[in-house]
Order: sequence, then C-alpha cells, then structure tokens
Amino acid sequence: MRAAAAGEDTGIARERILSLLDTRPFARYGYVEYADARAYGQQAAEAVTALRALTASGRSADAVEVAREALVALGRTYGQIDDSDGLLGDVATGLAEAQLEACRTAGPDPVETAE
Repeated sequence: MRAAAAGEDTGIARERILSLLDTRPFARYGYVEYADARAYGQQAAEAVTALRALTASGRSADAVEVAREALVALGRTYGQIDDSDGLLGDVATGLAEAQLEACRTAGPDPVETAE
C-alpha cells in the first residue's frame, strides 16, 4: 500500500484504499458482526494512513478525490456493520480529517468539495 501511495499510479492507490474499506471478507451473513467489526475497523483505518501518505508524497489532489470516494464507500456500508465500539466512527472521522489535510494543500474547487 505504501508503495502504491508513493508511486505515480493513482489508480492503483485508489483501488487499494477502497479495497481496505470492502466489508465482504468480514461479512459472513451479509453484514459485519460485532465479533468481526474490530478486525474490519483496523483494516479500514489503514485507508486513513494511505490517504495521508498520498498527501505527504505531494499528491494532495489525488488524495482529495480518493478520500471523497472512500467516505462514500464507508457511508454505503456503515449500516451493515455492528459498530457498537465506535471504531468505524473513528475511521470516518480519520477519513474526513485526511481529506481536509489534502484539501488544505491541494485547494480543490470548494463548491464541488462541499457537495
């Protein structure tokens, strides 16, 4: 993941970051049970680290775009996860903070970002 974030291929970094948010490996019955939520949350937290690595490597504009997709992906699956411990709420906050960091550097279109 670090190599993809540091490299020039945004598509690979995007694919890997979004795969970290994929619940399928943890969803035995169509949702992520409490027993599996911590492992999923730890994996999803790696997406935050990868987004920050994109920004740190000078690819803030890419990080802004991938963070948008990551937030949408997590939002789509959040209702299918037993997040009783709040770990995924922390991941969502981390994704939003990583996007904000990237926005501060990249200066994306504020209207598009607000939407």
